[in-house]
Formats: sequence, C-alpha cells, structure tokens
Amino acid sequence: MKNYLLPIFVLLIVGCGNRNPANIVVENRIRQTEQTDSIIGDSYERDTIQGDFNGDGKIEYAYSESNPAEYYSLDEVDDGKLNNITFSNPTIPAIETEFQIERLTNEGDLNGDGTDEIGFIERAVSRFVFYKVYSLRKGVWKEIVSVYTHDAFFDPINGDAPDLVRIAPNKTGYVIVQTIEWDDETEWHKGVEKSVKIK
Repeated sequence: MKNYLLPIFVLLIVGCGNRNPANIVVENRIRQTEQTDSIIGDSYERDTIQGDFNGDGKIEYAYSESNPAEYYSLDEVDDGKLNNITFSNPTIPAIETEFQIERLTNEGDLNGDGTDEIGFIERAVSRFVFYKVYSLRKGVWKEIVSVYTHDAFFDPINGDAPDLVRIAPNKTGYVIVQTIEWDDETEWHKGVEKSVKIK
C-alpha cells in the first residue's frame, strides 16, 4: 500500500508547488477593483452641464464635486466637508452645500433675467430629497425654488426622467413643480404638480 501512496504523494507535492501564490492574484483583483471603483465613482460624483449662468452671453461649464463619503446617519453628514458646484468661469462663485449633489441640471432661464438657472438634488441619507434651483443675482447664488420629492418619482429607471421644474405657461414669475404629498387613501406619497412662485 505504501508503494501506491508514495507516487501520489510526490505528484501532489510537485503539482501544488508549481502554482502561483494566491496573494498575487488577490492583489491584482483588488487593484483592478479599486481602479474600476474609481472610474465609476468619478462618473457619479462629477456631473457637468453647460449654460449661460451669469448672463454674459457666453457658455460656461458647471461641475458638481461631491464629497465621496457615504453617509449612514445625519450625524455623519455634518462632517465639515462641503460639496460644491464650480464653474469654468472663475468669476462665477461656487455653490456650496453640506449634502450630496446629484442630477445637476440646466433649468434654462426660469425667471426671465437672462441667465440660466441651475438645479440639483440635495441628498443626505434618505430617498426623500430636495431638488433645489439656484439663480445668480448680483454675483450671489440665491435659491429660487425648492421641491420636496422621493427618488421613486424621478428616478430614470426607464430612461425617462421627468422635469421636476418647468416654466408655468401664462403665469409670469411662477413655475410648475413635480412634488409629493401624503395620500391618506394609499397611506403613501403620491406625485402631484403644483404652481409655485419663484422666490
């Protein structure tokens, strides 16, 4: 019996001895994963849009720069790291917020002042979010519309993301917003359209 086990044992040792160490494969996989995560993270954390945000008739670019931290509670949101929107024109001040910036949008000229307004979702730790619209007035960004919503009502699952804000026809100084309200009948929120005055 010993004579049969010895060749098997030798083959086993030789076969296992020629294998590449597992840690090299693991390191390569980790390195590849980190590179992929970095690429994916950049595409989600930095939106870019263009428009005439200061009314000079020239196209500027706006870039969202979100803090890459993942928040699990509201205590973690107030970590002192601001998220901001910066511009290709250095004379346009940045928009800063403590919440994550998502879905950067050029809303066009909503208030008729000759500048494009900029909209984005402010997200903390919930699927309930605010969609904020800002306008540059005398060199300072001013919030002109705030829409409370839930991402189930605007998430572009099918490739169709609704306009959360649009100009109200025949009503100067107003916009139509897609927002949510509590529905006692269904005991859940429902999407509604409302006309609201621009601040």
